[in-house]
Amino acid sequence: MRNLIAIFWILAAAWPAQAQFTLTTNNGAITIAQYTGAGGMVTIPSSTNGYPVTTIGTNAFYGLTNLSGVTIPDSVTDIEVEAFAECPGLADVTIPDRVTTVGAGAFVDCIGLTNVTIGSSVVTIGDEAFDYTGLRNATIPDSVTTIGVDVFDASGLTNVTIGASVTSISAGAFRYCPLTSVTIPNSVTNICGYAFYQCESLARVTIGSGVSSVGDSAFEYCGSLTNLVVDAANPNYASAGGVLFDQSMTALIQYPKGLTGGYVIPAASPASAKWRSKNVLA
Repeated sequence: MRNLIAIFWILAAAWPAQAQFTLTTNNGAITIAQYTGAGGMVTIPSSTNGYPVTTIGTNAFYGLTNLSGVTIPDSVTDIEVEAFAECPGLADVTIPDRVTTVGAGAFVDCIGLTNVTIGSSVVTIGDEAFDYTGLRNATIPDSVTTIGVDVFDASGLTNVTIGASVTSISAGAFRYCPLTSVTIPNSVTNICGYAFYQCESLARVTIGSGVSSVGDSAFEYCGSLTNLVVDAANPNYASAGGVLFDQSMTALIQYPKGLTGGYVIPAASPASAKWRSKNVLA
């Protein structure tokens, strides 16, 4: 029944005996509104009373310090805002292939989260979704188009694979991450400001052919950065000796902080009698 709100205490044998959920139904689909059980390893059912469980609601597992693991069924399509926020014991998460949205702050402050598998249908990863987690590796599938603000900010991310459909890397997306190298795919058009700010271990960045905008301080305070490489087919940017320029080589965009010794700025192109520069000392 449309907009009918139902509360179920789930004690059936098919569910873990300790698992208790507050559920809501809407148009024949069920949302996990709140988990009220004892924690530990929790299995979310794929259906109940003949209706599929499609959504893990806002704050459903928020602040559960004793949650050690969760199994999300293939029926789920949406993980809403801060659904698992501040669950420090959560170590490993698999996001099923039917999920299309990982909401803002979905796993923020899950400091024990070291592994996540992101399903192949996710389109949007919301702001701060994995902010302040212990993630080591992440593969962003080709289905994703947007990486939100501060998504992996201050996480333990050392390796990331960015899918071929991502068009925008938002502000602070990988800020403070101990990444060592990054390849920006050709699909990306915008690298927003502070995207890789103070990634102290980041040594090499390969920028794809589609990038048309690099925001202020995108690679600022990356102390190990020695090499910014631009795809030769990029019509907007170029690189020489690891330094990032505009395509005409008349504006120095970013001088990597990890480069040491003196630097001689190449001669400007005949099209320009004057050099512009920014972030040379970043």
